[in-house]
Amino acid sequence: MKYSEWEATVSTEIKQDSVWRMEAYRLALFLADLAWHDASKLMKEPFSQRVAGQLYESAGSVGANIAEGYSRGTGRDRARFYEYALGSARECRHWYYQSRHVLGEEIFQHRLGILTQIIRLLLRTIPQQRQTVLREDSAVYTTSNVPDAPLPTTEIEATNAPYTHVSRFTFHERTDLAHIETSLESGVVARRGETVMVSGQGCWMVDSEGNRYLDLASSQGVAMLGYGHPALSAAIAEQAQRLHACPGFFYNDTRARFLEALIGVMPDHLRHAFVANSGAEAIDGAIKFARLTTGRTGIVAAKGSFHGRTIGALSLTWNPKYRTPFEPLLPGVSHVKYNDLAELDAAISEETAAVVLETVQGEGGVNLGEAEFLQGAQALCRARGALLVIDEIQTGFGRTGKWFGFQHFGLQPDIIALAKGVGAGFPMGALVYTDRVQEALFVGAHGSTFGGNPLACAAGLAALRAYQDENLIERAEEAGQRLRTRLEEALADCRVVREIRGPGLMIGIDLRTKVGPYLKTLMEDQRVLTLPAGTTVLRLLPPLIINDEEIEIGVAAIATALSE
Repeated sequence: MKYSEWEATVSTEIKQDSVWRMEAYRLALFLADLAWHDASKLMKEPFSQRVAGQLYESAGSVGANIAEGYSRGTGRDRARFYEYALGSARECRHWYYQSRHVLGEEIFQHRLGILTQIIRLLLRTIPQQRQTVLREDSAVYTTSNVPDAPLPTTEIEATNAPYTHVSRFTFHERTDLAHIETSLESGVVARRGETVMVSGQGCWMVDSEGNRYLDLASSQGVAMLGYGHPALSAAIAEQAQRLHACPGFFYNDTRARFLEALIGVMPDHLRHAFVANSGAEAIDGAIKFARLTTGRTGIVAAKGSFHGRTIGALSLTWNPKYRTPFEPLLPGVSHVKYNDLAELDAAISEETAAVVLETVQGEGGVNLGEAEFLQGAQALCRARGALLVIDEIQTGFGRTGKWFGFQHFGLQPDIIALAKGVGAGFPMGALVYTDRVQEALFVGAHGSTFGGNPLACAAGLAALRAYQDENLIERAEEAGQRLRTRLEEALADCRVVREIRGPGLMIGIDLRTKVGPYLKTLMEDQRVLTLPAGTTVLRLLPPLIINDEEIEIGVAAIATALSE
């Protein structure tokens, strides 16, 4: 339906309301009517029924919040409701991306155009309303100093919406972006061709040429909520405007709320936390805390492990290609065969401060820990006074179908190291630990300039709430089971596949040959992003929000690539 056709059907009573003068409100009502038809279409497909209600509700709340804000007069109250409307518009945009393949490209582009115009109008209006308040309060700082959020700069073909809008970012004909990185950056990270990624939505990434890729790797396992998640994006934006940095020697409201939420999802014996900036930092902190708690220096890790690339974390990592160029590393570190309890028993001595293990070795090949080994490791640590440290950097926050990997085995670790999912892609890490460890700490024992900053904590708090509100931990188990089942069906006759394994949405496809060429084929020919794990394992770490349709797309692409 064209806007002019829709406007002709609007009742005189609605048009006589003074809020009708607002262009954003008129567009929001138009969108709400269209969303009702779109939701009806989505309800006909089993895998998109969940999205239908979310899409319709978010579309309706845009106009409702604009109307409520308009009724509040000028200033702070009006701006607040317009911000609610802005958040609803962004959320609605997210749900349209999720349903793009069902609704079709033409409808998707049309709705995206309307939403883009609504967002632009609100971004212009909100600062004006805030400015009114600030002038009334005689404040020195005004939000006119804050530029509007970046918006696309070139337009696409006209749609049936009342205006022509933008559907994707463009980059002013820059074709040298890959060259710039190659010439100016360190070069220590292997690149996958010349592809330049510029945006993402849901489980999809988009490159500078407009190609869309289904991301089954979550940017190295961090984008647990996918890209552009409305709650995560809004929390980061709001905190950035309010207070983005705060040193640890001050208390901070956002940090306090994050810590409360983080400990709230832990088992009862893990009652304390230190917030860091990465997984490697978390491992380094675990080494320090274990040494301080026990008065010992030795660390036992596992062959096949990967714990990070700082000197401390690298000392625990097994792969010689990472370790050898930087030796000598920390003294007192030994490695035992994974899942070999007898070898672990022999390695733990009266000098051992900690045993550091992954419940699933991700980088090492999606190697599954056995209950006898992991539970035996805990018993040995208890008997000999060492701490059990579980690296949950990759397995934490629903990746394995439970909040944390150690919960599959009934373990009670002394310390767990967290990163990746803790901020759903925003850089942060954390240590969570027991009373015994806390009692050994003292002021100055550890610290971080950026650790626990309000911006990271806002992201972490939003991520934790999303995992809970959207039931993503439970859903990861269900989606993972479906993904494994469909892979087993699709690859049953594929001679190159040796085994498919892994819990939840952490899946390894073990091949009889090197995995490298298949990573390239999947990306270049199928537009699907995956990871290696060791030399022969194709690793899948999709966002927890992946839907059934995206699972089917991914499975079909993998089956095609591995059959060639």
